Amino acid sequence: MIALESEGWISIEPHRGAFVHGLDENSVRDHYALLGALYALAAERATERGDADGLAKLTEDEQDLRIAETSDDVQHANEAYLRQVFAMAHSPRLSSFSRLMTSVIPGNFFAAVPGSIPSQKRGISAAHRAIKAADGARASAEFVQLLRHHGELVIELLKDRSILWSPAD
Repeated sequence: MIALESEGWISIEPHRGAFVHGLDENSVRDHYALLGALYALAAERATERGDADGLAKLTEDEQDLRIAETSDDVQHANEAYLRQVFAMAHSPRLSSFSRLMTSVIPGNFFAAVPGSIPSQKRGISAAHRAIKAADGARASAEFVQLLRHHGELVIELLKDRSILWSPAD
């Protein structure tokens, strides 16, 4: 319960109990905006602090993501790419925050969210080009845009499944 409260999923009120926060559009957008900001900062730091070996590994990971076909392969390649971005950022604090971020979508995001695979491949490729060009600001902006788009895809999915909560409910 404490973990769920720290992640923002519930509120615990003394002598009253625990109350679940419903998923609404604003919460989903905020979640993906925070995730985008985290990845954006990591990409910016990776651009500033990474070395040639780190960039070579990142390029391999981006190529693996580009050629991945199944949702499982995309998830694996994406995780490898993001791990390398965080490794190049040389920031235990950023890595720690990345582990704290839970997903709104359980399981394999790319299997569950229609349109997420092509979006991820385009977004990571754009961010990667910026990192290779040593343009941290552009890499940062590409991650913000990518995660904002993912948030909208998730909202669309949750609306289709009638899962989003609205204050009138």
